[in-house]
Amino acid sequence: MAINDETIGYGSTLEVNDGPAAAFVVIPKIVTLGVPSYVTGVVESKRLDLTNKVIVKLPTLVNGGSWSFTAQFTHATHARLIAIRDALVAYQWRVTILDDDTDTTVTAPGILTECKVEDLDAEKITVINCTVEVSGDDT
Repeated sequence: MAINDETIGYGSTLEVNDGPAAAFVVIPKIVTLGVPSYVTGVVESKRLDLTNKVIVKLPTLVNGGSWSFTAQFTHATHARLIAIRDALVAYQWRVTILDDDTDTTVTAPGILTECKVEDLDAEKITVINCTVEVSGDDT
């Protein structure tokens, strides 16, 4: 991590690969940060276990769902996030969670579906609430 990179918590960061240089760039001034997480769907089997009177369930497709983050409002960050949203592209997002011995990195493709400036309040820092919909496999 470079000097002056923004962090949250114990040094976790959010980055997105949205530029022509094919490089991850930090989203600055993160306030809250969700982590992409895949969930395996489940369906009931058509072959019932009538002997034990148990419904058997089977795994199905994996769904990335959605995750969110909040960042302090700056004109530059807001403009960048609006451009990412308006591009209608699944960019690679990377969350790095620092630990005492090894970092954990979660990278997932996602479409920025919402980028809303929170209601203005004279006694609070203005933030941008964003939602990302996972689109495809994790890497």
